[in-house]
Amino acid sequence: MLLLNGVDADLELISRLEVHLEFCSENVRLAIEAGESSQRVLGDYVSKQKMQIVKETCAKTHGVSMHLCRLGYFIVTAFS
Repeated sequence: MLLLNGVDADLELISRLEVHLEFCSENVRLAIEAGESSQRVLGDYVSKQKMQIVKETCAKTHGVSMHLCRLGYFIVTAFS
């Protein structure tokens, strides 16, 4: 259950992790450089609501022994 409990902290952390401009689309990069948009953070690309659903589903399906419910696993698979 400790891994599942860490999801909320992970979601908070990614709301502060800035995405380097090189990883943004050209339109987003140009908007940021022109001052029309704010710097993107990793949390802009991860839905907190969907991650909470994943957390709840993992807890129900796999119980406390589920080791793949760590947020990082889902970020990697979501962007693969």
